[in-house]
Amino acid sequence: MSKCSPAVAYSGAAVSAALAVLAIVDQTSAHWTRRDVASHYGSHGLDPDPNLLTILLAVSFLCAALFFVLGGRAQSRGKKGVARGLAITVAVCGLAFAALVTFSSEYGGPVMVMFWRVLPWIVPVIAVADLMTIKSSVRSMA
Repeated sequence: MSKCSPAVAYSGAAVSAALAVLAIVDQTSAHWTRRDVASHYGSHGLDPDPNLLTILLAVSFLCAALFFVLGGRAQSRGKKGVARGLAITVAVCGLAFAALVTFSSEYGGPVMVMFWRVLPWIVPVIAVADLMTIKSSVRSMA
């Protein structure tokens, strides 16, 4: 059992939870997303609800945090197969989510502010680092 791999998973959980909190703080006080949505869609006569983007960000990051915690617990208990599966799930879903947030555009411009187009890439990077720290079990052929 690798001693550093639960730490990587728990670090991923902390970072993901911090990103979820940051999305909520953005919506409640900083209003980066609200201002960007108003300026981006207002010129087209539309008034979409920026809360939907905040919910998308917060729920995605909280799910990643939950999977990281479950993976860290599995690693601590020596269940490397489960930990590996959870890390792969976070990596694949994180890559898909980061690509969606980064490359989605509408009306000639990106849907999200630059801040939210860059930060989601941290989650799959940590998931890949976590996956690399999980040592493979050596099975004897006897």
